[in-house]
Amino acid sequence: MPPTPAPASLSPRKLRTRLAIIAAAGQVLPRRGVDAMTIEDVLETAGIARATFYAHFSDKNEVVREVVADMWRRASDLYARFAAMPSADEANLRDWLNYACAAWRERHGEIVSLLRDRPVEIAATSGRHLDEYVDILVGDGRHWRCSHREASCRARLLIVQLERALLDLARGAWPTSQAQLVDTLARLWLSALREP
Repeated sequence: MPPTPAPASLSPRKLRTRLAIIAAAGQVLPRRGVDAMTIEDVLETAGIARATFYAHFSDKNEVVREVVADMWRRASDLYARFAAMPSADEANLRDWLNYACAAWRERHGEIVSLLRDRPVEIAATSGRHLDEYVDILVGDGRHWRCSHREASCRARLLIVQLERALLDLARGAWPTSQAQLVDTLARLWLSALREP
């Protein structure tokens, strides 16, 4: 089977179809898991024919790799949204944290399934992605009142803390409400951003 065409080389219609297949796989994962998920599950969820699937992907594993790549892209977009805030004041930070909570809740099942069923693949690239997220979060340094090196260290800790808290919140294991978590995180993030 020929290699999957790069999304940049696809027409808008074909790109929409490809993204619909990836989204369908992401919807199936929480119900079935990676190993039990079948191409038929994806076909049914996406409402497409088998030939359409194979026009975009060679097998189930290839679409799962795209779901993983989409997970990393979404996280990058989340941190880019922080970097793009006009100012890192309490109101903007709370808005961003609430957005982060909603984004994680929306994709929780997919994330948990990937972490459970593809831990080696996730672990193999997580360090590289964490470095990328730190760079995005620190950005031009305008939100930070410390050296670039110190901002990078703080950003790394904040990201790890945030992602763990959001994972627990999304699975119902966080001991407080989302509002209380956002209050706590906002105080911690403001302190990390402001204190020299």
